[in-house]
Amino acid sequence: MSRFDPDALRDDSPLTPEKRLWCAVLFRILQDACRELPPKADNAAKVERDQARSWLLSSQDLPVVCELAGFDADAVREAAERLAARDWPAIKLDSPVGPDEKIAA
Repeated sequence: MSRFDPDALRDDSPLTPEKRLWCAVLFRILQDACRELPPKADNAAKVERDQARSWLLSSQDLPVVCELAGFDADAVREAAERLAARDWPAIKLDSPVGPDEKIAA
């Protein structure tokens, strides 16, 4: 996989409840990392956002979580690095991604 592509989960392996859970974990971390905060956001929200960004870029747990979710860890980290290079633009992951759409950061 060369992209962080939710559609890539449509492989021969079944989408088990466990895999769905780990996908949700990854998506939540991406949402947190790309969250737009209002100018008067409290420190807790800023810390949460910054921790998500740091985790995506440097966590040793990322390969395990990606494997459990069915994603390529290198592709996820590369996508995070591209997002970081663009100053973490807001992305929307809570809307359904169709078969012809890809989340390409």
